[in-house]
Amino acid sequence: MHNKTCPSELDDLPDHELRTRLRLDNFNDPAFVSNEVVCSMFKRAREAGLRPRYLLLSEILSERILARSRRAVLRMGIYPSLMGNLGDASDELAQYFWKRLLEPHNLTYAESRFGSLFKFSEIMFLRELTAKKRTQQVPLTNDTPDFEDDVESEFLDSLETADELTPERIVASTQAILGLTSVLSQAELSAITMLRVKGMSVAEVAATMGVTTRTINTYKNAALKKLAHARKEHSQ
Repeated sequence: MHNKTCPSELDDLPDHELRTRLRLDNFNDPAFVSNEVVCSMFKRAREAGLRPRYLLLSEILSERILARSRRAVLRMGIYPSLMGNLGDASDELAQYFWKRLLEPHNLTYAESRFGSLFKFSEIMFLRELTAKKRTQQVPLTNDTPDFEDDVESEFLDSLETADELTPERIVASTQAILGLTSVLSQAELSAITMLRVKGMSVAEVAATMGVTTRTINTYKNAALKKLAHARKEHSQ
């Protein structure tokens, strides 16, 4: 948590004051209320059947989740690599997370580890989206090595399914995917994703990223070398 605000301290605030307080987005502001606390208030209001307060907290959580989803799809390269519309990509990840947050055990976990739960959800979203894109793509020619797919598969295969979510698996899965994303720069990851997952040509990727085809080939070759090295280290 970013502060030590207790949910009960906010219960007596009228709705308009609570909404203003919860919309503070400066983490360093002493009045800022963390996502964990908002989740705790949301859960209590839901269980108590306090519909007006429940709806207010749902509104605040939706705003926070959507903002976080937008940052995530940009950071992971989902936009523009896998989805061409930033708004749609953000909305889909937000809805994906909401569905999981509303599961009782996940909501309880979010009261103390909201960030970890969101990280796990964004990983699973990326995994499912990537798998979907792969089933849709036209088979690629064998003019480039396949070892980057092998490395990615090793990391993705280590992830648990969403139905098997536990705090320990969240941590393990997060570490696994971060092991892959830390290997490549954002530009390299975006280029490889568009080339290998979406099946785009070098020229199409260059146009999408606003660089030359030579730059895309540089990104691709650098990524292949890094992924080969990562696989070698991972197998030791």
